[in-house]
Amino acid sequence: DHEEAVVGLQFKFGPVALGGQVSGERLRTRALNTAEYYGNSSWGIAFNVNDSLSVSYSEARHLQVKTQEANTAASQEMYTPKSWMRGDSIQIAYTIGGVGLKWASTRYDNTAYGFDAALTPKESQIVAVSLAF
Repeated sequence: DHEEAVVGLQFKFGPVALGGQVSGERLRTRALNTAEYYGNSSWGIAFNVNDSLSVSYSEARHLQVKTQEANTAASQEMYTPKSWMRGDSIQIAYTIGGVGLKWASTRYDNTAYGFDAALTPKESQIVAVSLAF
């Protein structure tokens, strides 16, 4: 009974690329307090400053729906708890010849899909150097 779907689009206008996607996954689990559905949406924009330098930004939203009660006739009409996770990221890449320098900063809140005040934020910074021979 597991179902998944993804739809995405990308548009390019000269040095600018804009894209987005929407996806969903229905697990159809009915065990108490387990994830039953995930919904995701994201968009991003990239700007190629020149042949060597690009800058991009993206945002993502994730929804988790949990089963509140075991599958009984009475629980079919019950409210199902929902929780959101949100994030954004900025990236810069510089490539010259066979050398690539890349930097990314990503920040997400509520990474544990919590329902309380402690939203478990996470941040990461990535610096990468690549060499091609």
